[in-house]
Amino acid sequence: MPGCKKKKKLNVHHIERWADAAHLRYETFNMITLCRECHDSIKDKESHYVPLFQDLVRKNENNKRH
Repeated sequence: MPGCKKKKKLNVHHIERWADAAHLRYETFNMITLCRECHDSIKDKESHYVPLFQDLVRKNENNKRH
């Protein structure tokens, strides 16, 4: 999550929900790491964060190419 500096006890979060997007389950562009607390804080609000997380992953991918 923007502003979170934790680097331990990280969880992988599927941006498009695991249950809703079986075809994306193993695609790295559909995954983001969150600390356990941030991951817990978005439960039942996942759809609200999809655009933010997709943007973060896209920016990270663009930085890798340069």
